[in-house]
Amino acid sequence: MTPAGASGPLRGRVVRRAQASTVESPSRAGASGLGPSMWLLAAVVLLGLGIRCIDLGAPLVDEQAWRQTDTAAIARNYFEEGRPFLYPSVDWRGGTPGYVEMEFPLYPYLVAKLYAAFGRAEEWIGRLVSALFSAGTIPLLFLLARRFYGPPAALVAAFTFTIAPMSAFFGRAFMPEPAMLFFSVGTILLFDSWVEKPTHWRLAGAVGFATLAFLVKVPTLYLGLPLLFLAMEKSGGNLFREPQLWAFALLTLVPTALWYRHAYALFQKTHLTFGIWNHYGYAKWGNVSLLTSADFYLLMLRRLGGVTLTPLGLALMVVGAALPVASRRERVFHVWLLALVLYVLLVPEGNRTLMYYQLPFVPVGAVFVGKALGRLWEGPGRVRGPASGRPMRRVAVGLCLGSMALLSVRFAAPLFAASPYYVAQRDIGREVEARVPKDALLVVGDFDTNVGAQYRTQSPTLLYYAHRKGWQLLPGEFGDRSLIDSLVRGGARFFLIPDSIDWKPNRASVSMLLVESGGRNVARFRRDVRR
Repeated sequence: MTPAGASGPLRGRVVRRAQASTVESPSRAGASGLGPSMWLLAAVVLLGLGIRCIDLGAPLVDEQAWRQTDTAAIARNYFEEGRPFLYPSVDWRGGTPGYVEMEFPLYPYLVAKLYAAFGRAEEWIGRLVSALFSAGTIPLLFLLARRFYGPPAALVAAFTFTIAPMSAFFGRAFMPEPAMLFFSVGTILLFDSWVEKPTHWRLAGAVGFATLAFLVKVPTLYLGLPLLFLAMEKSGGNLFREPQLWAFALLTLVPTALWYRHAYALFQKTHLTFGIWNHYGYAKWGNVSLLTSADFYLLMLRRLGGVTLTPLGLALMVVGAALPVASRRERVFHVWLLALVLYVLLVPEGNRTLMYYQLPFVPVGAVFVGKALGRLWEGPGRVRGPASGRPMRRVAVGLCLGSMALLSVRFAAPLFAASPYYVAQRDIGREVEARVPKDALLVVGDFDTNVGAQYRTQSPTLLYYAHRKGWQLLPGEFGDRSLIDSLVRGGARFFLIPDSIDWKPNRASVSMLLVESGGRNVARFRRDVRR
């Protein structure tokens, strides 16, 4: 029977591929049935959720505290100020309304709605939302891997994603990345399902997931490469004659373009930006000097073989990627990996500075690990019987999974550890909150790596924990009298001036002076923190 919704050349391709799939991919036989694998999947999902709920109430002073407090501030501003969804705002707003050019604010808005349900802003709520998105990615990845490699490989892929250091940590970070991975994996799964058996429901699901993936993080447009590959595998040379594929492209790209046009309009009003594009913000796209530096590639390799997948995970990913494929369609994972490599080359500065930019490697890497260990579990040619060495193979698989888990703990531990510098900022910020009127604009001093940007993204942590709005200056800028006078004219009432900052990875000594705009010293704060 011809699948519902198929038409033209696509219909013929679908029928031929469906007939060939039983020959090309024997591991998929019976993959749709329920059995022990589903119970094991449930256990893996519960394990993943449990890992991501570790220290759920921890303050936002661990890895990437900057990005986390920025996101948390936007969620809190939605909750406290009642801003419309289309107008996200930051704390480092000065005297503006704070509207900021950023990615589609689905995640902070969801968190804000939960704040409203609980009646207060609590950081654990944001972490829990991330944990649920991350745990929800596990069954999606299982279903995707099972379509190609069968239940054993799919379970390994799900387990690898669950325990990967970067996935475990950022899967409970106050950031939109877990939502981005959820929608990304769902996009590939639903699109592959749709092109194999086209129906209106599958098309709607693929459109919905792809649109949200592109909106939540614009770099996910790299998914267009594996999606294009899947479409070409089904329709061949008639790709551009398929109206449903045109509809898919329009329905996913038009909302994305509309949002980022609106975000640019917000920037024009306030000149506040997360540096999404290069021409006026943080220059994370394209950098010839980085691309010609061996150190850049060594850094990416160290991260892939460390906090991203662990050394063993990276080795198994390479093995899985090198194994023969049962069908051309299976190469979608190779194309997905290629798209990620191109993404790193297109956004080198972002990938160098921010390790979570490599987070998208985890799901596709986990699938290749699943393929490698799934093949080991089943044996060459899936030979059965006592002579196949099945017990030894399965012991080897268990040892690999156990070793990856132990390595993951080692590489994840530094990510979960609190940064002494951010702990000091949190403590000082809370003291400032008790001394500064709630409606007073505050100027804080902090380091910033975006000094070269025309409109720099300002460091948010001190303002977030002081629960005040205002500006962030670099420590040296407090000596610029004309700048200080202009801020006073702009409404600044208090200045938190860095007196001395000694910042090392394992310790921090921070001293700051709180001064009124009239020159009166209000208080001096000092915080010494050691890890």
